[in-house]
Amino acid sequence: MQAETAVPAPKANVTATTDAAPLSSLELVLSLVSLLILTAFVTSLIKWATLLRHGARLFGERALVPARPRARPYWNPALFLFFFGVLIIASMMLNRWASDAGWIPKPTASAEAEVVAETALPDAITPDEVIPDPVSPVTIDPLTDAENPPATAPTSPPAQEISVPHLFISSAGMLAATIVTLLLAQTFRPSLPTPSSGIDPTVAHERPRIGLVPRRGDLSLGFRAAWLILPPTMLLMGLVSILQKYTHPVLEALKPAGPDSAPDLTVFAALFFTTAIITPLVEEFWFRGLLQGGLQRLADMAVDSQRQWNRLTASRSSSDTEFSPDASNDVVDHPNALATDDPYASPRDLAQNESVAQNHLTARELERDQDTRSDWTPTAVWPILVTSVIFAVMHWGQGLAPIPLFFLSLGLGYLYRQTGSLVPSIVVHFTLNGFTMCVTLLQILR
Repeated sequence: MQAETAVPAPKANVTATTDAAPLSSLELVLSLVSLLILTAFVTSLIKWATLLRHGARLFGERALVPARPRARPYWNPALFLFFFGVLIIASMMLNRWASDAGWIPKPTASAEAEVVAETALPDAITPDEVIPDPVSPVTIDPLTDAENPPATAPTSPPAQEISVPHLFISSAGMLAATIVTLLLAQTFRPSLPTPSSGIDPTVAHERPRIGLVPRRGDLSLGFRAAWLILPPTMLLMGLVSILQKYTHPVLEALKPAGPDSAPDLTVFAALFFTTAIITPLVEEFWFRGLLQGGLQRLADMAVDSQRQWNRLTASRSSSDTEFSPDASNDVVDHPNALATDDPYASPRDLAQNESVAQNHLTARELERDQDTRSDWTPTAVWPILVTSVIFAVMHWGQGLAPIPLFFLSLGLGYLYRQTGSLVPSIVVHFTLNGFTMCVTLLQILR
């Protein structure tokens, strides 16, 4: 909510015909931003109405974002918990190292326990105090617990503001957890099978990926999705903020120390780097990539197994129509047996048998073939819902913020499910956080 500007009382010698004072540059910029927000709201609602009128759907043939064929996820949700553990350890180690170096005050034992309890819980975004959602290692202040004040007056300052070292420690902890988790995931990433391993030659193969590397069209899709997702989400945020006011220590860090002082632009730059650049990258990797992608693999295991069985039975049926039962059994046990078992076979028969044998996969080869087939598409929808619920629960204790964040997560999860790429959801997250941070700065400067 924009701060009201104090208007001085008019002087006695000022006539009623005096022209109004011109708008300042900040007020002009805020007016343009407000016009931009209003335009985005109106055009987004018009676009949604047009899509619904033309029968657009979320899934299926007429999906808003068509499902992109790719290799299926190869990881499971355990990586989500691994990332969380590494983030806690990295945050504690970096804070201990920074406190020993004198960059930040040394935390007490109770403060370290609070860090463990609060590390990596993302913060909410609200429309009135548009502060994006950094992962909360930045909120590591051991002295801000109003419910448990110290019994005696401490010798140190009663409160510890969010500082540039705190913000960079937070970013370093998140990046460290991301890098370590990626290295672990890379160790069991399936490799491309060789032609001699019995892969299906009629289907292209690729190494599965988590989705951090952008593909063609990912960036533009992200900005278009931001145009459709963010206005309804911010409208919902505005409605819930009416019911309950939301405050955040990050907002206090941006406010100037006194009425005549300006906000610390160094803190703002560090905060922008943490919340608008690092946080979208890390949170989307953590929630959408590791959790939702791992759940998607588990959810579609039954469908993948049925597809594998259908290919296996089709392969066996094709072989049984051209060979005797004994020869067919040989093919299942050894794909190249038909090309070598008959020493009196003609070259034409050998070539025909070898071609059929290459297309006839054993069950083990089909499983390896399934890991890298580039024609896989997701089937289940519930991983998006489960991920969004967990994403909202991680914001528990921040008022009614989990409600709009749940619906925001649904949109981000939909993008990842349909594309297999984290880039569109990162772009949406970056747009929201970066835009709201800049608007907040303009409001404070005003």
